Amino acid sequence: MADWIYYVTTMKFQDIKDWIKKTEEVHSNKKLSDLIQRSLDGKRTDSIKNYLLSQEKERFFNAIVVGIYQGEPQWASLNISSPENADFEITEDQEIDMERTIGLLKLSGDEKLFAIDGQHRVAGIKKALSEDESLIDEEITVIFVAHDEEERSRTRRLFTTLNSQAKKVDEVDIVALHEDNGFAIVTRKLVDEFNLLSLSDRVDFRASPALPKTDRKHLTTVIGLYYLVQDSYPVSPPYNYLKKAEFKDTRPSDILINKVYEENCLYRNLLVEFIPEYQNIFSNPEADVSQYRSNDSMHLLFLSAGQRSFTSAVQVLVSRGLSLKESVKILSKTNLWIHSQEWHHILWNPLQQRVIAANRTSAETFLLKQVGQEGRTKRNDQRLKELIKNRDGQLSI
Repeated sequence: MADWIYYVTTMKFQDIKDWIKKTEEVHSNKKLSDLIQRSLDGKRTDSIKNYLLSQEKERFFNAIVVGIYQGEPQWASLNISSPENADFEITEDQEIDMERTIGLLKLSGDEKLFAIDGQHRVAGIKKALSEDESLIDEEITVIFVAHDEEERSRTRRLFTTLNSQAKKVDEVDIVALHEDNGFAIVTRKLVDEFNLLSLSDRVDFRASPALPKTDRKHLTTVIGLYYLVQDSYPVSPPYNYLKKAEFKDTRPSDILINKVYEENCLYRNLLVEFIPEYQNIFSNPEADVSQYRSNDSMHLLFLSAGQRSFTSAVQVLVSRGLSLKESVKILSKTNLWIHSQEWHHILWNPLQQRVIAANRTSAETFLLKQVGQEGRTKRNDQRLKELIKNRDGQLSI
């Protein structure tokens, strides 16, 4: 189909368990590979396992797509002729076509196999076998496709295409694998190639945008970084940029991807230059980030909502003619400690002692107000005024 050569066959459940390994071959970055693998260890895999164990007579799966590389796969076609005692004959064209497409595929045993589509089914089969060995001879249809180590992007694109047709692709899979989403590509480049992030271990590779309250090491998650890359895209893209939606939905040129990547690198370097707390944690690998997340010492740029508010505010200033460096420098001098009274009921609830993530846009507007700028829209300005009015009324009681 198109330029894909594929082989359709069956595999026993025991062979699935023995042969199909983790999806790490799709990605050179071990942490991104682990991220894909961890997404298989959830409720969906358990539900597949339970289905196999409980539906003794009616269980059925559709085919899984398996990438294969290395080893020495060999193909041998079969000779086809009209069956004896049949009331029909095979034409010469049908005979040629079947001899081309029906045969034996022999694997040497050195091949590496991994699921491109059907990862949860594979994981569910393995779990079910661990509880009921009588399933070992059950068979499932398998579609083999060749995987090229030098063209991993081809396999990643097939992964997201197949999964997006079947169901909504999880964000973790988009970030780790999507080859047409420019923001996902830039995020991967940042954790792969940008030394500030790739060497500091300050990005947590969990399948969630939020960090647990007990985290003492990480600044953000890879999903959170993906959001920040989107927030840092120009509010008013220059003529040689795609619109934001196009950058996300249509594979951008390598030139544009590299531009956006370099801007993200520069932005993070500027944060380290102008934010002393960032200087501390990036210069000292053992520095504990929780000192900036305590209820009486809560720093805006150590919170997911705060990071996004600051990044968006920076882009608003850039859209109004300031350079990226000027924008970061100006905003770095604002009050960034959200436990202080000035931030109460805007981004920090002092009564419940929690971040008000829903007010992220108002936090962006408040940052802009602190440097003498209007909000992004009049509606945003009005919303902030209402929050401050309500806050001041509560504070005066």
